[in-house]
Amino acid sequence: MNPLTIEFKNYKLLKDAKFEFDPDSYVYFVLGSNNKGKSSFLQVLLDILQAKSTTPNPVTHGEKEGIVQFDFEASNGSLYTARFEFTDEKGKFVLSSPDAISSSKVTEIRNFFDHHNIIAEDFVKMGNNAKDRKKQRDIFLDLMAPEHRDALLSAEARYAIEYAIRTNINSKLSALKGTLQTSLTPEDELLLEKKDELEKEKANLEIKKEKASEMSALEVDLSRQKQNKELRKVDLVDEDLVIVSKTECDNIQASINHYKREMEQAQERLANRKQKLIDDTKVRDEKLHAINIEITGIETQIANIPKIEFNGMRVMEIATLLDNIRTVSARAILVKESQDSIEAKQIEWNHADKRVKELSAKCQSILTENAISIPNIVIHSDGLYYTKGEVEVPLVEEQVGTSEIYMITLRILLALNKKTPIIIMGRGESLDNNVLSEINALAEQVSKESGKKVSIIFDRVVPNDDPISLVAYENLEETVKLNINKK
Repeated sequence: MNPLTIEFKNYKLLKDAKFEFDPDSYVYFVLGSNNKGKSSFLQVLLDILQAKSTTPNPVTHGEKEGIVQFDFEASNGSLYTARFEFTDEKGKFVLSSPDAISSSKVTEIRNFFDHHNIIAEDFVKMGNNAKDRKKQRDIFLDLMAPEHRDALLSAEARYAIEYAIRTNINSKLSALKGTLQTSLTPEDELLLEKKDELEKEKANLEIKKEKASEMSALEVDLSRQKQNKELRKVDLVDEDLVIVSKTECDNIQASINHYKREMEQAQERLANRKQKLIDDTKVRDEKLHAINIEITGIETQIANIPKIEFNGMRVMEIATLLDNIRTVSARAILVKESQDSIEAKQIEWNHADKRVKELSAKCQSILTENAISIPNIVIHSDGLYYTKGEVEVPLVEEQVGTSEIYMITLRILLALNKKTPIIIMGRGESLDNNVLSEINALAEQVSKESGKKVSIIFDRVVPNDDPISLVAYENLEETVKLNINKK
């Protein structure tokens, strides 16, 4: 496509202006000071190529309607006019040609131009943040065939879902592992190992406690029996009412002396009393002997009672330890449940990770099989990258450099706009003459290879009060010097 002229009537700052494109040039500059209409010139040209009528308040102040008319020559030599008629409320596009049927349908006009509405300067700035880097990538993906692009975006959408699932699973897995690491201390583990041993010791101590209690009760009973026997001995010794004493005999003898008449009776009673003393004494001695034997037996029993040592403090210590063990055991159950959960979650993560890797490989495979040939550019899920030898860096000015990134951007936009190779570059002040010369050479090369005229348009500030002008690259330096001299 060879642009011929563009004419403005009451369009924003461009009240009445017409500009001609040098047919022998490939690079153009819109020159003028600020607030003279340079941006309006470039934006409306993009709008025409997109049949876009949403520019707010396009009519010059004080007027009711206006037009922008763009005349160009198609690659087959046919002449065309793209006309934008507008008021502040609405606009209409018409594409006409002496050799073709006129059309005012937006879809038909857009399909005719098939132009991407992007300014090179804006494309470069997209590299400055993560969100816009993905937009930059999406623009680049338009170079792919629609079916391959759709397949890639579908695979990437599934990848994003699976990646989020894997991240969520990993978060839960990390939380489970964190809980597990703090559940049981080394001391807890040792305490759990001693559980059976302490249970046995506790049981043995309980048996000892019971035996000791039995022996203690037996000892108390025997001691009580011995005490009773001792009391019985005292009773027997003091039984004066049963045993006749010697004093009584003496009194009876005295009575015999005084009462001779009763001597025989008294002597008989005396003999009886003496015999009874002998008999009673013998019985008492026999009883005492028997009691002594019983006491000796009881003493022997007491001496033979087993001495069972019962450690009450140890019982309390063991009870405390077993309480701790029960607590630790409960935690151990939770640990086991956590370990089971971790194993299950790990399996779940492995499956998710496998799906993520498979989808990543599929995305890369689609990109590899449908490689887009832009030198030194590779594409990843988060944006475009520039290769420096074996190193890949994000496609941003800080990493690549201004001149190189503009050349890459130009190649991308030329590839995107093969049908209508009119490229709006934006500000041209930052590019030196060497870069501009390379851009001009690239435009010329692509024009010859494709058979379609490439037109690359910059805007540039020139501090004067003249209306804006459209200047071919070949006349740029001379025109800038003239404007400087005017100043």
